[in-house]
Amino acid sequence: MELSEKEKELLQKINALKAPRWRSFGACRYDWAGWKLMGDGVRTTAVACGPDTSAPAASQQVAVHCDSLKLSLRSGDQAWSAWRLPYSAAESKERGGEDRMVASLCANAKPIPKPQPAAPPAVNPTAKPAAAKPTATPSSKKPPAAKP
Repeated sequence: MELSEKEKELLQKINALKAPRWRSFGACRYDWAGWKLMGDGVRTTAVACGPDTSAPAASQQVAVHCDSLKLSLRSGDQAWSAWRLPYSAAESKERGGEDRMVASLCANAKPIPKPQPAAPPAVNPTAKPAAAKPTATPSSKKPPAAKP
């Protein structure tokens, strides 16, 4: 039996609800349920890297821009790092696996909704000019003659 689009969508939601909140890629764990979409198309979430990732600290964040496949990091209240390509496991022991995380996120992210254009103003059909009232035509009767 073929599933309808709505059924497929609901099954995807059910599977997402069953998925663990934190997902591991290399030495880092990402708060997969915590992704937030910013206005400029950047997605952000908490990340914890290193040997003690069993208790992730939300003080580190990662930002991913799927159009460019680049990421940026920040710790606490510090400024975001420069945008860069994600590291593979062969490139970094501390951050390796970022490439798999970005690929997984961007391949499964819902498209960014395009802003809807403002609704055009209501269309008023061109009003027909009001019919001009007919002007009184002079009576064809002659006025009565004045009596002498």
